[in-house]
Amino acid sequence: MAWARNGTSHTLGSAGDALTISDTSSLKFNTILSHTLDSGSITSKLRLIGDTGSNYSDRRSYNGGADATDTSQSFIYSVGNSGIAEENFVIIYCIGIETEEKLCILNAMTSGTAGANAPNRREIVGKLADTSNLITQIDIFNDDSGDFAISSNLSAHGTD
Repeated sequence: MAWARNGTSHTLGSAGDALTISDTSSLKFNTILSHTLDSGSITSKLRLIGDTGSNYSDRRSYNGGADATDTSQSFIYSVGNSGIAEENFVIIYCIGIETEEKLCILNAMTSGTAGANAPNRREIVGKLADTSNLITQIDIFNDDSGDFAISSNLSAHGTD
């Protein structure tokens, strides 16, 4: 089982609200890396296959706290559910078998307060209730008042 780049990485050349990889190779096992820099308050969210319907659900915790759940959403939260003004890095593992729901594990961290202060961690599991498609597109987007800053990046690797 050899891992290889899956699609063309997307790095922002100017501030914006979307990072997209639209040329993935429909691989079953995917590792997605998202590094977003903030330009104001951001709320980072994940979509797969370009599906914008209410077909997503997730369970998440913040710094080991109590779980929160969301159902019938049009996305999976990738760093939490509220706007933050922090740099964040997310490692996303997704299984994308065509006839099964798409399951994802997201391990996220945000920079926290500047200086030698502890970063914040977020654990998220989510799924897309799509049993007819392979993962052919990956989107990380922001719908808060700020933007992803220049050099924010999205990349993916995968294997069958």
